[in-house]
Amino acid sequence: MAGATLRVALVIDRYDALGGGAQRWTHDHALRLLRAGHEVSIFARSVKGVPSGARSHLVQLAGMAWVPRRLRFAAAVEKMLDRDRFDLVHDMADGWRADIIMPHHGIRRYVYRQRSRLVHGLLRWGRPLGFWLLPRYREFRALERRQYDRSGRSTIVAVSEMVRRQLLSTYPVDPSRVVVIHNGVDLNRFRPDANATNRNRIRAQLGWQSRTIYLTVAHDFRLKGVDRILSAMAHLRGRGRHAGLIVIGGGDIPRYQRLAETLGVAGDVVFLGDQSDPVPSYHAADVFVLPTLYDPCPLVVIEALACGLPVITTNYSGATELMSLPRDGVVINDPMDITELSFAMLRFDEAEANQHAPERAIASRRPELCAERMFAKYLDLYRDSMRGRGTPVQASTQPADAPSTR
Repeated sequence: MAGATLRVALVIDRYDALGGGAQRWTHDHALRLLRAGHEVSIFARSVKGVPSGARSHLVQLAGMAWVPRRLRFAAAVEKMLDRDRFDLVHDMADGWRADIIMPHHGIRRYVYRQRSRLVHGLLRWGRPLGFWLLPRYREFRALERRQYDRSGRSTIVAVSEMVRRQLLSTYPVDPSRVVVIHNGVDLNRFRPDANATNRNRIRAQLGWQSRTIYLTVAHDFRLKGVDRILSAMAHLRGRGRHAGLIVIGGGDIPRYQRLAETLGVAGDVVFLGDQSDPVPSYHAADVFVLPTLYDPCPLVVIEALACGLPVITTNYSGATELMSLPRDGVVINDPMDITELSFAMLRFDEAEANQHAPERAIASRRPELCAERMFAKYLDLYRDSMRGRGTPVQASTQPADAPSTR
């Protein structure tokens, strides 16, 4: 990239190139910064797969054992950052000393509220008190109070309008501090399988050439609804639908394999675990399914759209803001309603899923899905933040490796 080189610190609790949404986003962002010629330092409690050229700094939490871990992490990072000089500190909402704070996980009160729907019986009645009494959530509240203090000056990036609304309704943040930048993906990597090469190969390997294949990608199986998809698969089997389900992600696979057996759909489901390259699975599938209880702006939905798949997801996913219905799929109202999910899945046999395939193939190249467009917005944000501090900025905001979107 022409212009000044920026020294950027990325702060995240755990850094893993193959991890969940926040970790994978941070890794991809680090790679783009490095390719653009900037210096990247990563501050994390553990690191795995740090890209070549980036510096990693392990955050040690020794001492002060009586202080909750997340608060110790934030305090330790603050001290480490003070020892060096960075142009920008971009924090994934795990610390409080930053120029840019980006709550990938959303707002904890809303996450907790949605997780409460997974609790049954008398325990559900006590859940509202739990948010105020449980040490874990008292810690989250203490951290968020520091991050979203009324007098704070950090710019806060909400990855969807949903998160922005929730943040402003929960904390006394000046709305001018909050900007919305939706997530994006590499459109050169995530694109329709024009020649059906991956599709034919994987379907032949599975012996599912004639099935409607559903795909889900998740790490938090409970929150993202893998059990509910399995129940819906049983409904589909009961209605004579010849379907298959591919599950990617590192959840408690043995437990969900047992559930599939109990529901009588074990032969209709394959669990692939973590995949460094999920693209072939997107190409093999007819429909992407994510009945999530809460997801600020899931990359996996955007990846599916970029690959030309119709998506079934819920009103509690910020990525629905990037969907055009009915072309892009179905948005269900209640993530816990197996019947609603089943009927949404029943709408898509292979022919139905392909009905809008030509329009989706064109729409999959739309700019709002593009990671390089997203990256340019972050560089603009970095520039504005530095100017706000009186720091001269000369860096270009045009990425050097913008993809072709043909």
